[in-house]
Amino acid sequence: MSLIMLAFLTPTSKQDSLDVQLKPIPTDATYKAGETEYDDGGMGPLNNFARSFINTSLPEFPTNFIQDLVDNFSFPDSLLAILKKFAGFIAAIVVGFLFVLIVPIVGCCFCCCRLCGNCGGKRQQEVTDGMHCTRRIFSAVLFGCTVFILVGNICTYVSNDRMTTALDKINDIVVNNLDDMNTFVDLVVKQMEIIGEENMNITRDAIVEIMDAAKMADQMSKFVLNELSGGAIDDMSAHTKEIIAAFDKLINETEQLDKAVSSLSIPPGTTNPFTAIKQNFPKSKIDNFKKNDTISQVKGNLVDKINGTIFNAMASARLNTVEAFKQMGNQTATMLSKIKDFQSNTKGSLNIASIKADVNTYADTAKTYDAYRQKGGLALSAMTTLIVVFLVLGVVFGTVGQGLRTPPTDRGCVSNSGGNLLMAGVAFIFIFSWLLMLLTMLCYILGGPMERFFCQSLADPELKLVKVMEKKWLSEDVKTAVGGSVTDVLQGCRDGKSAYLAFNLKTRFNISEIDEQLKAQKKNIDDQLNKTLANVANATGGMNDFDKTANASFTDLKTAFAAVQADELDKAIAAAQQIPIFGGIDLSGFKDATQNLKRVNASLQEWETKFVDGMKTASSQIQAKMPELVKDFQTKVMNIADNYVNSTKDKVINDVGKCTPVWNLYHSIVVVALCQYTIDSFNGFWFSIGWCLFFFMPSLVFGVKLAKHFRRMNPDDDEEGLHMGSLVPNKVAPAPDHHN
Repeated sequence: MSLIMLAFLTPTSKQDSLDVQLKPIPTDATYKAGETEYDDGGMGPLNNFARSFINTSLPEFPTNFIQDLVDNFSFPDSLLAILKKFAGFIAAIVVGFLFVLIVPIVGCCFCCCRLCGNCGGKRQQEVTDGMHCTRRIFSAVLFGCTVFILVGNICTYVSNDRMTTALDKINDIVVNNLDDMNTFVDLVVKQMEIIGEENMNITRDAIVEIMDAAKMADQMSKFVLNELSGGAIDDMSAHTKEIIAAFDKLINETEQLDKAVSSLSIPPGTTNPFTAIKQNFPKSKIDNFKKNDTISQVKGNLVDKINGTIFNAMASARLNTVEAFKQMGNQTATMLSKIKDFQSNTKGSLNIASIKADVNTYADTAKTYDAYRQKGGLALSAMTTLIVVFLVLGVVFGTVGQGLRTPPTDRGCVSNSGGNLLMAGVAFIFIFSWLLMLLTMLCYILGGPMERFFCQSLADPELKLVKVMEKKWLSEDVKTAVGGSVTDVLQGCRDGKSAYLAFNLKTRFNISEIDEQLKAQKKNIDDQLNKTLANVANATGGMNDFDKTANASFTDLKTAFAAVQADELDKAIAAAQQIPIFGGIDLSGFKDATQNLKRVNASLQEWETKFVDGMKTASSQIQAKMPELVKDFQTKVMNIADNYVNSTKDKVINDVGKCTPVWNLYHSIVVVALCQYTIDSFNGFWFSIGWCLFFFMPSLVFGVKLAKHFRRMNPDDDEEGLHMGSLVPNKVAPAPDHHN
C-alpha cells in the first residue's frame, strides 16, 4: 500500500519501485540456413531463358487434373483436352524426335550426293560480279552463328560444372539446417526458462515486496505525516532544532558569564545583578524538553499506531495472497512445461550427429557417381566445341587466304584449308547433332516438368503441390504430429509465427481453459485484498486525534520559555552596565543569545499554529484518502498479476518458438538447393545444347555454301575458259570431284 501511495499520490516519489519489469525473452537467433541465398554465378539470364521456354511449352500446374487423377485413378479430361493442354510440350518432343530421325538420313543423303558431285560437290565455280560480296555475307552470317554457338557451348561447360557445385551446396545447406534446428530448440528451452522460472520469480518477489506489512506501515506513516499534514512534522522538526540551538547558546553564554563574574573581586555592598539569573535559570526544564523532544514523540506515536493497525491486518493476508499467486504460477508453469516437453521431445528425436554423418556419406556417394556424369557432360560439350573450332578456323583461314583477284582454280592452300575445315565442321554437325538432340530431348522431358510442376509449385506462395500431396498421402498421424495441415505449418513458419500458432498447439492444450483457471486464482487474490484492506480502512478511521497530540506536545516547550524570563535577563544586563566593576566583562554574546531566544519565542505561536493545523488536516484527510489508497493498492497488486499472466499468454501465443527454421529447412533444401542449384543447372545444360543445335542448322547451310568460295576449284579442259574464269562469267561442264 505504501508503494502505491507513493506512486499515485506523491509526484516526487519513486515510481520505479512499482514497475515490475519482466525479463524479455530472446526472439532472435543467428540461423545459418536463414542466410542461404541462391548465387546464379552469372547464369541468371540463361536460367530465365530456359524457364521461359519451359513455361511456354508447358501449362501451369494442373491442380484439378492431378487431384482427380490421384483421387479417382482416371483421367478427368478427354484425350483431346489433355493434348491441348500439353500441345507445346508434345510439339517440342515431336520436333526433337523428327530431328533425331531426319538429320542422320539427310546427312547420309547429303554425303552420297556430294560423292556423286551434286549438292555442291563439283569442284567448279562460275565467277560472277557479286561473287565477292556473296562470300563476305556468307562469312559474316556463318561467323555470327558460330559466335552464338560458342556462347551456348560456354554455357554448357558452366552449367555442367554448376551441377557438381550443387552437390556441395546441398551438403552444406542440409548440415546448416540441422544446426539451425538444434539452435531453434535450445532457444525455445531458454524462452521457457525465462517465462516459467525467471519472470515467475520476478513477479512473485514483487508481490511479496508490495505485501510487506512493515514497509507498508512505514511508508503510510510517512505519507500521512508529510503529505496529508502539508509537511508540518518536518517543518516543526526544523523549528525544534532552531529552538534547541537558541537554548544551547543561552546556556553556554550564561555559563561563560558566570565564570567571568566569579573571577572578579566584587567589593562588599555591591549588588551582583546576575545572581538572580544563576539562581532562577531553568536549565532543568530546558534539558527536559531537549531530552523528551515531544514533537518527535508525536511522530513516533503516530507511526506506532499505524504500524499496529496495518501490520496485524496485512500479516495473514500476505500469506494467503502469495499462496494464491503461487498456485497461479504453478498453473502457468504447467502450461509452459507442456510446450517445453514438446520441444524437448522433438530435440531428443533428432540425432543431429548421426544425421550429419549420413548426409556426408550420401554426399560422398553422390560425388562418386557425379564424376561420371561430369565427364559425360564434358564429352557432350567437347562435341560442340569441336564443331565451333572447325567453323571458326574455316572462316578465318578462308578469309585470310582469299584474294580478291584470285581465280577459283588458283586459290591458295590456306583458303583451301579453310574450306575443308568448314566441310569438316558440317560433317561433325551431321555426325553429332542427332545424338545431342536425343540427349537434349530426354533431358527436356525430365527437366521441363520438374521445373514447371515441381519447383515452381513448391516455390509458389500457395504451395499448390504440397496441398495436393498432403491431401492424398499425408497420414493422420503426421497431421496430428505437425498440428494439422503441412501447408499451413509451412506458411505460418514462413511468416515467422510462433510454434503455438504455426503448429496449432491449441489442439494439444487450450490456453483459454488455463486462462479461466488463472482468472479464478486472481479472483481469490482480489477477495483476500478486499477483505483485508477493508479492515485496514476501518481501523485507520480512528486516527483522528493528531491535533490533540500536537497541542499537548507544546506544553513542555511553553513551560521552558516561560521559565527563562527574558525580561529579567534584559534588566540584569542593563544593571551590570551601570556598575563599573562589571564594565570589563564582554556581554555581547549573552545579549545576542537573549535576543535570539526572544526572537524564537516570538515565532513560537506561529509555528505552533501551523503545526497544529497541519496535524488537524492529517486527522481529517486520512479517513477520506484511505479508500483511494486501498483501491490504488488493490489495483496495483492485481496489475502485477495481470501483467505476468497477459505477458505469458502473449509470449506463448506470439513469440515462443518462432518456427522460421522449419521454413528455412523447406526453402533452403527444396527450393534453393534442389531446384535453383540443381534443376536450374540441369535445365541450363540441356537448353545450352539446344541453343547450339538451333544455330547448327544455319551454320550447316552457310558452311556448305561458303566452303565453295574457299576451296580450290578444278581447272577446265578448255584453257581459254581457264584463263578467263576469274574475269568473266564462264559456263563450264567440269568432271565430278570424287575427292569430297
